[in-house]
Amino acid sequence: MMTRIRQRFFSLRHTYGNPLDRQRAQVLLFLDIVIVIVTVLTILLLQLPDLLTSGYVDVAGFISSIVVVIAAVFSYRFIQQGRLSVAIWIVMIAITLGTVSAVIFSNDGTPNISSTVIIFLPVPIIAAAMLLNRSGLVAITLFTLLGTGAAAIFQTAVRKPVITIPADVAVTDFVLIAISVLIILSLLIAFLGTLQRVASESIEIGKQRQLINKLGLELGSATTENEILGIAVNQSRQIFNQPFVDIYLSDDDGNLKNAAASGQRRTVIRSIESNIIAEAARSRALMTTSLKDDPARRTHMAASTSFAAAVPLIVGVDLIGVMDFQGVAAFTANELDSFQQLADQIALGLHRVRHTSELESRVVDHEKTINRLQSQVQDVTRRQRQKCGRGLGQLCRRTRQAGHRL
Repeated sequence: MMTRIRQRFFSLRHTYGNPLDRQRAQVLLFLDIVIVIVTVLTILLLQLPDLLTSGYVDVAGFISSIVVVIAAVFSYRFIQQGRLSVAIWIVMIAITLGTVSAVIFSNDGTPNISSTVIIFLPVPIIAAAMLLNRSGLVAITLFTLLGTGAAAIFQTAVRKPVITIPADVAVTDFVLIAISVLIILSLLIAFLGTLQRVASESIEIGKQRQLINKLGLELGSATTENEILGIAVNQSRQIFNQPFVDIYLSDDDGNLKNAAASGQRRTVIRSIESNIIAEAARSRALMTTSLKDDPARRTHMAASTSFAAAVPLIVGVDLIGVMDFQGVAAFTANELDSFQQLADQIALGLHRVRHTSELESRVVDHEKTINRLQSQVQDVTRRQRQKCGRGLGQLCRRTRQAGHRL
């Protein structure tokens, strides 16, 4: 149940190539959900009890809460569509305006910077530090300070005394403090968690690139195509920790045959199909797909995988084949770059052994031709000698016959 909820609401459906954008999108996605939950709790725990006990409705606070919820919902939708910048500014403007308006209209519609609500002031600044660049952070900070400064100026004109009974506001103050602390805690947890994942991914990518370079050296010592295919497939699966890595080689008809024989459903893919393997071969470009795409594009995928990438093996203008990667999570831009780097190494290795085999075949053909010509020369020489021998014999006999007559 929890897994389905997490996948449904807390997972990014759009693939962000930049790790930093993916980090900010994940933080904002989490923040949007927290904002909706906290705002609903604020209405239920603060505004609704005030309405039931005193009949007073904080119109400004209620409107601000509704606006923040609507902004969070739109921000969530824009994140899933890949429009991260719009999503960030929508929620940042809503949070900042909501926080500043709570100070300006704090006490019966009058400004008050001496109430518990000012604990919310760091929230938009912390969110801006995690989601925006330095210019955006400065802009949000200045707007917050200007709004608070304006509230302070207006508050200096308020001379009416306010009587507060601590027992009456203890629960309200505690709820406000707890909510602000929980929001800040949620932001920090989301940011630190995604930051750690980005750092771990960078370290992992560095290790993968080193292993790919080492694999290139190992492929350079291989002498046959089968040896290269075996090394390439086995090492690739270990490097990326993916059991579903295969190589499809192009035949004379342009079709693609699974050279690894890993037991997948598709062993041959025709060049005219919509499958991304065939599409990558036709376009000579890297292609990706997922379970959300047309089934015709993913007929080669294993039942236990959700995402696939097809990387063409190209040397110069020659297409050797297509490399197939499959996994349960969406591939990042760094992973796709690593796939391409690996495919280039394998393509060079296959091209080298094929070129070497072709040269060796030519050498063998030339040796056969030379041997055949040598045999023909020897045969001609032998025949000439035989003819010369017969001619000399006839000449000698004729000479002796002439001598006898004399």
